[in-house]
Amino acid sequence: MARKEHTRICSGSKVLDRLAGGGIPKGMDILLYGEISTAKSAFCRRFIAEGLKHGEPCIYVALDEDPVRVRENISALLGRNVSEYEKRNLFRIVDAYSWVADLPNPERFAVKGRLTTDKIDALVDDASAEIGQDLGARKGGRRAVDSLTSLMSTFSMPTVQTFVSRIARSSSELGGVTTLFVLEKGTIDEMAVNNIRYLLDGEFELAKLGRSLKTRIRNMKWIDTEITAWKKFD
Repeated sequence: MARKEHTRICSGSKVLDRLAGGGIPKGMDILLYGEISTAKSAFCRRFIAEGLKHGEPCIYVALDEDPVRVRENISALLGRNVSEYEKRNLFRIVDAYSWVADLPNPERFAVKGRLTTDKIDALVDDASAEIGQDLGARKGGRRAVDSLTSLMSTFSMPTVQTFVSRIARSSSELGGVTTLFVLEKGTIDEMAVNNIRYLLDGEFELAKLGRSLKTRIRNMKWIDTEITAWKKFD
């Protein structure tokens, strides 16, 4: 049977787009995996900025970083304040960071009180409805969840798996939402990582090799073979 061809979107990295066969297939759920300080969060912001430049609705789920910094960095990539895209109902941040840091000015879609994955799910749903990532409008777009590592330090593996599975399952029914899930290498054992991989469509891995930042793609369900050779990350 012939493999179904998907619409491709630009990831924000020319190298990764080439390795993925001309861009990420729309609606895929991707694990972004690598050790600390391998630019995973930076790539997430590039991924979201690239979507906004093309008029795609985007959500950034901030678990590890102050949303103020997320806004600043995405604005720098866009060359304009990301609030302009919020006014056009193209961008929302789900703030699952400020609650623990006790910041004075959390986002509108912010976790209050005790952190639970159900609260994050509900906030993602509410934010999605405002930008057309819902069952009615089905506008598709992009999401970045940065990062699963924080959830795994707080919740059991089955709880995190349920959270990931729910978001991943919604991709198609919302019009083809492409989602990055960040996970830091070395924080959980390989069996646990494989449990997450099983739920997703592919994996981008980032690593420091010598003085360079390298990348490769693994476990792509949309391509029959794995690309395991390391390439210099742009």
